[in-house]
Amino acid sequence: MKTMNNLVVKYKSFGFIVLTLLFVFMTLVSILTYVSRNVTSSNKIVQFAIQQHLWIMISVIFVSVGFGFFWASMLYKELETKSKVTRSMRDVVFLFLNDDERKIIDFLISSNGQTTQAELARLQGMNKVKVHRAVQKMEEKNILSVEAHGKVRKILMKENLIDALS
Repeated sequence: MKTMNNLVVKYKSFGFIVLTLLFVFMTLVSILTYVSRNVTSSNKIVQFAIQQHLWIMISVIFVSVGFGFFWASMLYKELETKSKVTRSMRDVVFLFLNDDERKIIDFLISSNGQTTQAELARLQGMNKVKVHRAVQKMEEKNILSVEAHGKVRKILMKENLIDALS
């Protein structure tokens, strides 16, 4: 997974450099045509840029859009791959949990890793005793942590599990 992240960082860096160069090129062509709009130059490149600046700008815009589409599709594939890895990690974690614990983990994932014990007791097929026992077991397994706030018990999923499973 680390090599994939390094590859994505390299792609992003390369994309940023290319888009910066395209922006600098468009800026130079714009400045050059504005400054030289009433001047005839003996330099063929400058003359060409002045005469064809509209088409140069349009072609650079199309190249930029194509380039952006290419990088967006590359990053989408990376996100799709990460999603598949996350699903498989969730399946592996669920192998070691019973049905009640799975319900609690699913609910915690959908609620950004934190909820109250009372909210868990309202889940279908759950009651206060089942939730208390399941939370106690998962706390022993170091999956959850429980914080008491007066009468309310706040259930927090461990940060590393939230990152891995969501």
